Amino acid sequence: MYRSRQKFNLLSRIIYFQSFFLFFIVGFLVWTYGLIGYIGGMAVALSLTVLVFFIYDKAIFRFHANLCAVKGLIKEGIPLSLIVMLAAISTIVDRYVVGYYFGVEAAGFYGVSVLFFSAMMILPTLLAQFYYPKIANNYGKKNKDGFLKVYQEHRNISTIVSLAIVLLLLISSQVIISYLLVDYKPARFVISISIISGFIASLIIPRSNLLLVLGLHKERIAIFIITIASNLLVSVYLVHFGYWIEGVAAGTAFSYIVMSILVRRVQKNANIL
Repeated sequence: MYRSRQKFNLLSRIIYFQSFFLFFIVGFLVWTYGLIGYIGGMAVALSLTVLVFFIYDKAIFRFHANLCAVKGLIKEGIPLSLIVMLAAISTIVDRYVVGYYFGVEAAGFYGVSVLFFSAMMILPTLLAQFYYPKIANNYGKKNKDGFLKVYQEHRNISTIVSLAIVLLLLISSQVIISYLLVDYKPARFVISISIISGFIASLIIPRSNLLLVLGLHKERIAIFIITIASNLLVSVYLVHFGYWIEGVAAGTAFSYIVMSILVRRVQKNANIL
Protein backbone atom coordinates (compact mmCIF):
# COMPACT_ATOMS: atom_id res chain seq x y z
CA MET A 1 0.00 0.00 0.00
CA TYR A 2 2.74 2.44 0.94
CA ARG A 3 4.68 1.50 -2.18
CA SER A 4 1.70 2.18 -4.46
CA ARG A 5 1.20 5.57 -2.79
CA GLN A 6 4.97 6.19 -3.00
CA LYS A 7 5.22 6.96 0.73
CA PHE A 8 8.83 5.85 0.81
CA ASN A 9 9.88 7.83 3.89
CA LEU A 10 7.26 6.11 6.04
CA LEU A 11 7.90 2.73 4.46
CA SER A 12 11.66 2.96 4.93
CA ARG A 13 11.25 3.86 8.61
CA ILE A 14 9.06 0.82 9.22
CA ILE A 15 11.48 -1.46 7.35
CA TYR A 16 14.37 -0.08 9.38
CA PHE A 17 12.46 -0.82 12.59
CA GLN A 18 11.63 -4.33 11.40
CA SER A 19 15.26 -5.02 10.45
CA PHE A 20 16.43 -3.68 13.81
CA PHE A 21 13.95 -5.85 15.73
CA LEU A 22 14.79 -8.96 13.71
CA PHE A 23 18.55 -8.55 13.98
CA PHE A 24 18.89 -7.66 17.65
CA ILE A 25 15.89 -9.32 19.34
CA VAL A 26 16.04 -12.55 17.34
CA GLY A 27 19.84 -12.54 17.48
CA PHE A 28 19.90 -12.18 21.28
CA LEU A 29 17.23 -14.83 21.85
CA VAL A 30 18.84 -17.29 19.41
CA TRP A 31 22.15 -16.77 21.20
CA THR A 32 20.48 -17.37 24.56
CA TYR A 33 17.80 -20.02 23.87
CA GLY A 34 18.57 -21.52 20.44
CA LEU A 35 15.60 -22.67 18.31
CA ILE A 36 12.97 -21.72 20.93
CA GLY A 37 14.57 -18.28 21.13
CA TYR A 38 14.37 -17.93 17.37
CA ILE A 39 10.65 -18.77 17.27
CA GLY A 40 9.86 -16.48 20.20
CA GLY A 41 12.10 -13.72 18.85
CA MET A 42 10.37 -13.76 15.47
CA ALA A 43 6.98 -13.45 17.19
CA VAL A 44 8.17 -10.52 19.32
CA ALA A 45 9.93 -8.76 16.43
CA LEU A 46 6.95 -9.00 14.08
CA SER A 47 4.53 -7.91 16.83
CA LEU A 48 6.66 -4.84 17.49
CA THR A 49 6.70 -4.10 13.75
CA VAL A 50 2.87 -4.18 13.69
CA LEU A 51 2.89 -1.82 16.68
CA VAL A 52 5.11 0.59 14.74
CA PHE A 53 2.63 0.42 11.84
CA PHE A 54 -0.18 1.31 14.25
CA ILE A 55 1.75 4.23 15.79
CA TYR A 56 2.66 5.75 12.43
CA ASP A 57 -0.61 5.15 10.57
CA LYS A 58 -3.71 4.17 12.58
CA ALA A 59 -5.89 4.59 9.47
CA ILE A 60 -4.74 1.28 7.95
CA PHE A 61 -6.36 -0.56 10.88
CA ARG A 62 -9.80 0.93 10.22
CA PHE A 63 -12.34 -1.40 8.63
CA HIS A 64 -14.34 -0.22 5.60
CA ALA A 65 -16.82 -2.63 3.96
CA ASN A 66 -17.12 -2.44 0.16
CA LEU A 67 -18.59 -5.62 -1.29
CA CYS A 68 -17.95 -4.63 -4.91
CA ALA A 69 -14.30 -4.06 -4.23
CA VAL A 70 -14.03 -7.23 -2.14
CA LYS A 71 -14.81 -9.50 -5.12
CA GLY A 72 -11.99 -8.02 -7.17
CA LEU A 73 -9.63 -8.12 -4.23
CA ILE A 74 -10.40 -11.79 -3.58
CA LYS A 75 -9.82 -12.70 -7.23
CA GLU A 76 -6.49 -10.89 -7.31
CA GLY A 77 -5.61 -11.50 -3.68
CA ILE A 78 -5.84 -15.31 -3.51
CA PRO A 79 -2.85 -15.98 -5.84
CA LEU A 80 -0.91 -13.14 -4.22
CA SER A 81 -1.63 -14.54 -0.75
CA LEU A 82 -0.48 -17.96 -1.90
CA ILE A 83 2.72 -16.40 -3.26
CA VAL A 84 3.37 -14.64 0.05
CA MET A 85 2.79 -17.89 1.94
CA LEU A 86 5.11 -19.85 -0.35
CA ALA A 87 7.75 -17.12 -0.15
CA ALA A 88 7.62 -17.31 3.65
CA ILE A 89 7.94 -21.11 3.57
CA SER A 90 10.90 -20.87 1.18
CA THR A 91 12.78 -18.71 3.69
CA ILE A 92 12.26 -21.00 6.70
CA VAL A 93 12.21 -24.53 5.29
CA ASP A 94 15.97 -24.89 5.85
CA ARG A 95 15.61 -24.01 9.54
CA TYR A 96 13.04 -26.75 10.06
CA VAL A 97 15.35 -29.26 8.39
CA VAL A 98 18.14 -28.23 10.79
CA GLY A 99 15.83 -28.44 13.79
CA TYR A 100 14.45 -31.83 12.76
CA TYR A 101 17.77 -33.54 12.05
CA PHE A 102 20.20 -31.82 14.41
CA GLY A 103 18.23 -30.38 17.33
CA VAL A 104 18.20 -27.12 19.23
CA GLU A 105 21.94 -26.54 19.54
CA ALA A 106 22.55 -26.84 15.80
CA ALA A 107 19.52 -24.62 15.17
CA GLY A 108 21.20 -21.98 17.35
CA PHE A 109 24.35 -22.15 15.23
CA TYR A 110 22.28 -22.00 12.05
CA GLY A 111 20.25 -19.10 13.42
CA VAL A 112 23.37 -16.92 13.49
CA SER A 113 23.91 -17.58 9.78
CA VAL A 114 20.29 -16.57 9.16
CA LEU A 115 21.01 -13.20 10.75
CA PHE A 116 23.82 -12.58 8.27
CA PHE A 117 21.49 -13.66 5.45
CA SER A 118 18.98 -11.08 6.67
CA ALA A 119 21.69 -8.40 6.83
CA MET A 120 22.57 -9.21 3.23
CA MET A 121 18.97 -8.61 2.17
CA ILE A 122 18.21 -5.30 3.95
CA LEU A 123 19.39 -2.74 1.35
CA PRO A 124 18.33 -4.74 -1.74
CA THR A 125 14.87 -5.07 -0.18
CA LEU A 126 14.71 -1.33 0.49
CA LEU A 127 15.68 -0.63 -3.13
CA ALA A 128 12.90 -2.95 -4.28
CA GLN A 129 10.38 -1.06 -2.12
CA PHE A 130 11.50 2.18 -3.80
CA TYR A 131 11.56 0.99 -7.42
CA TYR A 132 8.51 -1.29 -7.53
CA PRO A 133 5.84 1.48 -7.68
CA LYS A 134 7.87 3.37 -10.29
CA ILE A 135 8.08 0.27 -12.49
CA ALA A 136 4.37 -0.49 -11.96
CA ASN A 137 3.41 3.13 -12.67
CA ASN A 138 5.23 3.20 -16.02
CA TYR A 139 3.86 -0.23 -16.96
CA GLY A 140 0.31 0.89 -16.11
CA LYS A 141 0.73 3.95 -18.35
CA LYS A 142 1.97 1.65 -21.16
CA ASN A 143 5.22 3.62 -21.18
CA LYS A 144 7.47 0.78 -22.33
CA ASP A 145 10.64 2.86 -22.62
CA GLY A 146 10.18 4.35 -19.15
CA PHE A 147 9.21 0.97 -17.76
CA LEU A 148 12.35 -0.74 -19.09
CA LYS A 149 14.58 2.18 -18.11
CA VAL A 150 13.44 2.12 -14.47
CA TYR A 151 13.67 -1.67 -14.32
CA GLN A 152 17.22 -1.69 -15.71
CA GLU A 153 18.22 1.07 -13.30
CA HIS A 154 16.84 -0.96 -10.40
CA ARG A 155 18.63 -4.10 -11.53
CA ASN A 156 21.97 -2.35 -12.06
CA ILE A 157 21.95 -0.43 -8.77
CA SER A 158 20.79 -3.49 -6.83
CA THR A 159 23.61 -5.58 -8.33
CA ILE A 160 26.26 -3.01 -7.38
CA VAL A 161 24.89 -2.63 -3.85
CA SER A 162 24.65 -6.40 -3.39
CA LEU A 163 28.24 -6.91 -4.54
CA ALA A 164 29.48 -4.33 -2.04
CA ILE A 165 27.46 -5.85 0.82
CA VAL A 166 28.44 -9.46 0.13
CA LEU A 167 32.14 -8.58 0.15
CA LEU A 168 31.75 -6.56 3.35
CA LEU A 169 29.80 -9.32 5.12
CA LEU A 170 32.11 -12.14 4.02
CA ILE A 171 35.04 -10.28 5.59
CA SER A 172 33.33 -8.79 8.65
CA SER A 173 31.55 -12.05 9.56
CA GLN A 174 34.87 -13.82 10.02
CA VAL A 175 36.13 -11.02 12.27
CA ILE A 176 32.90 -11.07 14.31
CA ILE A 177 33.04 -14.85 14.75
CA SER A 178 36.73 -14.76 15.67
CA TYR A 179 36.49 -12.02 18.30
CA LEU A 180 32.86 -11.46 19.37
CA LEU A 181 30.91 -14.69 18.79
CA VAL A 182 33.70 -17.11 19.59
CA ASP A 183 31.27 -19.85 20.65
CA TYR A 184 29.88 -19.90 17.12
CA LYS A 185 33.15 -20.77 15.36
CA PRO A 186 31.73 -24.15 14.23
CA ALA A 187 29.23 -22.16 12.14
CA ARG A 188 31.92 -20.09 10.38
CA PHE A 189 31.60 -21.90 7.03
CA VAL A 190 27.81 -22.06 7.27
CA ILE A 191 27.66 -18.28 7.75
CA SER A 192 29.69 -17.74 4.58
CA ILE A 193 27.36 -20.02 2.60
CA SER A 194 24.30 -18.16 3.96
CA ILE A 195 25.78 -14.80 2.98
CA ILE A 196 26.33 -16.10 -0.56
CA SER A 197 22.74 -17.42 -0.56
CA GLY A 198 21.58 -13.94 0.43
CA PHE A 199 23.62 -12.46 -2.40
CA ILE A 200 21.99 -14.78 -4.95
CA ALA A 201 18.55 -14.02 -3.48
CA SER A 202 19.21 -10.26 -3.63
CA LEU A 203 19.96 -10.50 -7.36
CA ILE A 204 16.59 -12.20 -7.91
CA ILE A 205 14.59 -9.36 -6.28
CA PRO A 206 14.43 -6.94 -9.29
CA ARG A 207 13.41 -9.75 -11.65
CA SER A 208 10.84 -11.05 -9.16
CA ASN A 209 9.36 -7.55 -8.87
CA LEU A 210 9.13 -7.45 -12.66
CA LEU A 211 7.13 -10.70 -12.74
CA LEU A 212 4.82 -9.23 -10.10
CA VAL A 213 4.21 -6.11 -12.22
CA LEU A 214 3.53 -8.28 -15.28
CA GLY A 215 0.93 -10.24 -13.30
CA LEU A 216 2.65 -13.60 -13.84
CA HIS A 217 1.26 -15.04 -10.62
CA LYS A 218 0.92 -18.66 -11.76
CA GLU A 219 4.54 -18.68 -12.89
CA ARG A 220 5.70 -17.23 -9.57
CA ILE A 221 3.72 -19.85 -7.64
CA ALA A 222 5.34 -22.62 -9.70
CA ILE A 223 8.80 -21.09 -9.13
CA PHE A 224 8.34 -21.03 -5.35
CA ILE A 225 7.05 -24.61 -5.24
CA ILE A 226 10.05 -25.86 -7.25
CA THR A 227 12.42 -23.78 -5.09
CA ILE A 228 11.02 -25.22 -1.85
CA ALA A 229 11.12 -28.77 -3.23
CA SER A 230 14.72 -28.41 -4.45
CA ASN A 231 15.77 -26.99 -1.08
CA LEU A 232 14.23 -29.91 0.80
CA LEU A 233 15.54 -32.59 -1.55
CA VAL A 234 19.12 -31.35 -1.73
CA SER A 235 19.34 -30.48 1.97
CA VAL A 236 18.02 -33.86 3.12
CA TYR A 237 20.21 -35.64 0.56
CA LEU A 238 23.36 -33.91 1.88
CA VAL A 239 22.34 -34.53 5.49
CA HIS A 240 21.98 -38.26 4.79
CA PHE A 241 25.44 -38.24 3.25
CA GLY A 242 26.91 -37.06 6.52
CA TYR A 243 27.05 -33.32 6.08
CA TRP A 244 26.16 -31.19 9.10
CA ILE A 245 24.26 -27.88 8.91
CA GLU A 246 26.58 -26.78 6.09
CA GLY A 247 24.75 -29.36 3.96
CA VAL A 248 21.45 -27.61 4.66
CA ALA A 249 23.04 -24.22 3.92
CA ALA A 250 24.39 -25.60 0.63
CA GLY A 251 20.95 -26.98 -0.25
CA THR A 252 19.45 -23.55 0.39
CA ALA A 253 22.07 -21.87 -1.82
CA PHE A 254 21.31 -24.41 -4.55
CA SER A 255 17.57 -23.65 -4.30
CA TYR A 256 18.22 -19.94 -4.85
CA ILE A 257 20.30 -20.78 -7.92
CA VAL A 258 17.34 -22.81 -9.20
CA MET A 259 15.01 -19.90 -8.49
CA SER A 260 17.31 -17.49 -10.33
CA ILE A 261 17.37 -19.71 -13.41
CA LEU A 262 13.57 -20.13 -13.41
CA VAL A 263 12.90 -16.41 -12.94
CA ARG A 264 15.23 -15.56 -15.83
CA ARG A 265 13.52 -18.17 -18.01
CA VAL A 266 10.04 -16.79 -17.29
CA GLN A 267 11.30 -13.26 -17.93
CA LYS A 268 12.79 -14.36 -21.25
CA ASN A 269 9.52 -16.04 -22.25
CA ALA A 270 7.72 -12.76 -21.48
CA ASN A 271 10.07 -11.02 -23.97
CA ILE A 272 11.42 -8.66 -21.33
CA LEU A 273 15.15 -7.96 -20.96
